Amino acid sequence: MSHNLLNVPLRQTFQPPIRQALRSYINQKHPETHPDAFKWDISEWESQRKKATSMNVHEDTIALVLRRLAYLLTKLPPDIGLSFSYGQMFSPASPVEISNLHYERASTLLNLAILFCQLGTTEDRASQEGLKRAVLCFKRGAGTISYILSNVLPALQKSLQNAGVPIPTDLDEDFLRFLRGVMIAEAQESAWQKARLNGLSNGSIARLASKASKFYSDSLEFIDADSRLSVYVPEDVIAHLRCKSHHFAAVAQYRLSMDHGVSGKDRFARIQAAMDSASKGKASQEVFNDAKSLDDRINTELRTVSHANDLIYHEDVPPPSTVPPIPGVAVVEDDVLPQLSDPASVLGGARSETLIFGGLESWGIRRACDIFKNQRSNYIEDELAGMQHDSDLVAMSKLNALNLPAALDALSQPIGLPPSLLQQAGKVRSEDGPNKIMKMLEDAPMLANQCRNIIEDAFNGLDEEADYDEELRSAYAQHDRWTRPTSSEANGRLTQRAQTEQQLLARQAMSMRTGGFGSGCTAIDHSGRHPDARTAGARQRQETKVQARALQQLLEKLDDLKSARETILSRSRHLAQEDDIKPSVVRKANTFEAWSEIGPEVFDDIVNEGLAKYDKFRDQLEENASVQEEVLIKIEAQNERFLSSRKEDPTIKEREEKLKSLSKGFQAYIDIKRRLEEDIRFYNEKAVELNGFRIIVNEWCEERRASVRWLEMSLNEVPEHLLSSSGSQAVTSAKKKPEISGMAPEKWNPSLQPAKAETPTESETPTAPSTSPLVVPSIPNTNLGAAASIPSPFSGKWEQTPELTPEPRPKKEPKKKNKAKELA
Repeated sequence: MSHNLLNVPLRQTFQPPIRQALRSYINQKHPETHPDAFKWDISEWESQRKKATSMNVHEDTIALVLRRLAYLLTKLPPDIGLSFSYGQMFSPASPVEISNLHYERASTLLNLAILFCQLGTTEDRASQEGLKRAVLCFKRGAGTISYILSNVLPALQKSLQNAGVPIPTDLDEDFLRFLRGVMIAEAQESAWQKARLNGLSNGSIARLASKASKFYSDSLEFIDADSRLSVYVPEDVIAHLRCKSHHFAAVAQYRLSMDHGVSGKDRFARIQAAMDSASKGKASQEVFNDAKSLDDRINTELRTVSHANDLIYHEDVPPPSTVPPIPGVAVVEDDVLPQLSDPASVLGGARSETLIFGGLESWGIRRACDIFKNQRSNYIEDELAGMQHDSDLVAMSKLNALNLPAALDALSQPIGLPPSLLQQAGKVRSEDGPNKIMKMLEDAPMLANQCRNIIEDAFNGLDEEADYDEELRSAYAQHDRWTRPTSSEANGRLTQRAQTEQQLLARQAMSMRTGGFGSGCTAIDHSGRHPDARTAGARQRQETKVQARALQQLLEKLDDLKSARETILSRSRHLAQEDDIKPSVVRKANTFEAWSEIGPEVFDDIVNEGLAKYDKFRDQLEENASVQEEVLIKIEAQNERFLSSRKEDPTIKEREEKLKSLSKGFQAYIDIKRRLEEDIRFYNEKAVELNGFRIIVNEWCEERRASVRWLEMSLNEVPEHLLSSSGSQAVTSAKKKPEISGMAPEKWNPSLQPAKAETPTESETPTAPSTSPLVVPSIPNTNLGAAASIPSPFSGKWEQTPELTPEPRPKKEPKKKNKAKELA
């Protein structure tokens, strides 16, 4: 800030890659033109932009800037893939980068307005000429911003909104109006200062100062109304402008109090009002000296008029709030540069070939042609083709509902079976259907029998362990430390699992059904050779033939209408290939001035005229659809007569019954094959699961044998080294227990001993057991649902089991029976 005026900072910019972006744009959008043809234009734009963004501003620079801005957007669209970066006015460290030529144009003009403002602050304010130039600079700065608001900002807002990009704060409409108000206020202030130098009356100077105060306060209203701007604009700038507003309000009241037409109590009230305003305008350091000088003069004058009123007038002084406002006089307004309001003056009548990109086709022309091509393509492919498709769909739906032309085809070609049945028969033969089903009928019971055998093995293992446990329990029945649970108590979960699996297998065996397959499968296999099938319908009544010929003629007429629609659509596409509105667009574009920005909307009338040429095809399709509707009504009526003539033909009914029978046979074949495949897959998967269950049962039996050996050793107090691999026989000899044939325990496994027992070595002797009752470790809680990962045993040929229901297990003859065995 200098000379008590706001020195608005210039927005810093950077040189964008103009050359690379333009060459890429020309290659993509103008393939008929080589980028080297515009080598001079690109270089000229780069040099002009560099001069326009420099700190030196003069008439030649302004002319170059406006020459580019007035003509560039007539040739190029807003977004050509070239990003422009500008630092924000009050946040230079946060530049905003946008790919938009309207953004470049608005930013360049805003910098031009700021440069005018900076020129105004540097003028000599002690001379009439300096103040005159300052007023002109501020007015032109405000005029440039007004030009941005009215001519550039709407296009920028629209293009950025379409691209989904927010507008920068520096180019926000309220912020631009704030800047314009500041520049108008500074122009008014310069005019007020010039009036002081010219020695105008106090009343005139007061009215100029009042308007300056109003301009400053009006500019601050845009900041106060927008919370974003109140945060963006620095506080010292806002305080400076508010201080200037109060300062000039005080100046206006003071000057008017000094006017010769004001005296007495009115003069006293004006001075008091000036004192109130002056007291509010001392916050800003930049206007401190002026405010201090004004305050001193007001105080001096206030003492003078107060003394005079006390000694001479003795009048009641009205409060300052009742003082009438001073009508301001505005001597400044927006001054738009002639180069902005009349771009043709800058072009100087030069031909377009001498301007940058003068030889490049306008983007508006190319865009208008592209819009026409897109709308024409949409009209043909969506509108016309859609009408054709709808008509075809109506005809096809009606014919399908009437079973046409299949009914006529069956009448003209009655020999053989329909293609669908022939396909079904071929599928059965290709799969060797009957043999495949018979093989599956043999395999399924075999697999079921194997699964039952696995369950039987599990039951046998549990029975043998139970027999062995009962004989040991009889031998040690009198021993008070025998706390081992019985087998029926210990194997409850295993027995329940085995019974569940056995019931599941029984239910699966009962679910296998094959009824109804034999006749259907055989019929579908031999249908192609059935004599009745070949000759059914060969004998036709004369009335049926007459009605069929009439129906066939109507169907042929329907086909002719469909062909006509295809021809109409083909003609429209052929016309589109030869149609081109570019000559008409170019002729209209030549009627505009060279500096005019021509958008595609200018050529809407030409585009609409070009599209109107295709309305005749729409009319033809509508007429075609109307004729087709009448033909379909006739086809429906004729089909009724045709069907009535066939109702009395016995061969037709006979053929229909046979075809239905063959179709049902094929469906039965598919259903039986599916169910048998599911049964075989079930038994294979169940076999893997049952094998895992059998392993669990065997491991459980081994654990029981291992635990009983330790229990016997504790009861008999036999040293461990006397236990051999046949430990059960050694214990039997020590107790003189009778040997149990067929139940010799297997070799002891140390990993199965109780968790708290220590494994003795060959040189150690086990300690004597305590007198407390022996606690036998419980059997580990094995996950009975998990199956061992072993190969399926059902890969070979199985032995056939005559029945699918589970057989009752034969009863054995041991002395004592296991609970699991009894439940089974």
